Amino acid sequence: MATVALATIRQRVAAAITSGASSWRESTDPWDTFGAGGGDGEGRMHLGFAVGIPADQQMGDRQRRTLGGLSETRVMVRCLYNLGALDQLTDYDAALAAEQDVRNAVSAIQRGADLHLLYVEGDRSVADGWMTSNLTFKAIHHMPLQ
Repeated sequence: MATVALATIRQRVAAAITSGASSWRESTDPWDTFGAGGGDGEGRMHLGFAVGIPADQQMGDRQRRTLGGLSETRVMVRCLYNLGALDQLTDYDAALAAEQDVRNAVSAIQRGADLHLLYVEGDRSVADGWMTSNLTFKAIHHMPLQ
């Protein structure tokens, strides 16, 4: 199994969302600040998303510098959907469908020899007319050690 760097995983997930769920646009804000307002002006962008890699851990106790260490990496996708003022329940359903498009796009990343992505969980909240979805995936891969 070839090694895959964390930045490569983040980039593959972002590319899958922009190509597979075409109405979504990647924010230039980092994942952990996206949706909080401020930043580059895209703090709250309708059909915007950001991908982050908040944590990783080694699996097992075997590592080789040439082969890397088998790792489990948490991949987070934060999505924002602006709910209209009139019929928020209809917009909420549309937001759930749009979120599913993101989940499908990430799940469609080819399971190759170097990376396996699995959906773990999602949570969502609504505040000030915005639905925020946080989707968690697990990436299994060999982390480069050199």
